[in-house]
Amino acid sequence: MSNMRGKQYMPFDALEGYMQEIEKRKVIYIEKPLISNDMAEEINYKLKGLKMGDMISLKYYSAGSIYHVTGEVLRINSQNRSLKVDKKGIKFTDILEIY
Repeated sequence: MSNMRGKQYMPFDALEGYMQEIEKRKVIYIEKPLISNDMAEEINYKLKGLKMGDMISLKYYSAGSIYHVTGEVLRINSQNRSLKVDKKGIKFTDILEIY
């Protein structure tokens, strides 16, 4: 009888599969990768040649993750050093590579 009493206090998974979903959605934050001077010059050269309406693919860093975006350049703000591609605002300093 004492064996049954202990079982009532054992942990259980009330929402089946919930913990597995939580594990899948954990975000791994990474530090911003350093780019070489040559790569920085290449990015700067490509940024200078951009015009609104151009199609572009780039890789950029934001909030601990690296993202890829392909789309139309909607806005170039040289004063704030940023651009808007496919409704995403990206700072020039966050760009890692332009394809």
